[in-house]
Amino acid sequence: MSTGVESSHDQSPSPKADDATWIVTGSRLILVKQLKKGLVNVRNGRKEAYSTLRIAMQKAAQLRLAEKEKNKSPSCAMRVSTRINKIVWSMLADGKSFAEAEINDMIFDFDRDYKDIGIAQLTTKLFVLRNGLANAKSDTVLAPWNPPSEWGK
Repeated sequence: MSTGVESSHDQSPSPKADDATWIVTGSRLILVKQLKKGLVNVRNGRKEAYSTLRIAMQKAAQLRLAEKEKNKSPSCAMRVSTRINKIVWSMLADGKSFAEAEINDMIFDFDRDYKDIGIAQLTTKLFVLRNGLANAKSDTVLAPWNPPSEWGK
């Protein structure tokens, strides 16, 4: 039977149920070996925890920066909106009108962001091109087509 502290024969420590604590039944050499092994395990665990924490902090910082950038810039840097009720112009040859164009209720909207990406929208209610020649078979060259009312919607 050994006293546990001064014994010279090597015996491994007796593990308990949770394997975190142990009892030395051998020499000081075994105690020192087990303490060094425990120190290495603690250092490795600390390095792993530090590395995991550092990665998590970097991801959180990137998310925070992205959120800050998103909230910092407005959705558009420039907005142009023009509304014209009626435009009529005539095309002339030898001082006489041979065609006339008319646009009614034209709306032009343009939004542009800081990266020079924009959306333009042009809408008009009516566009008509009329023929002004004297011997023309029809005075309207281009106009919206409205189907007969009996066709339904």
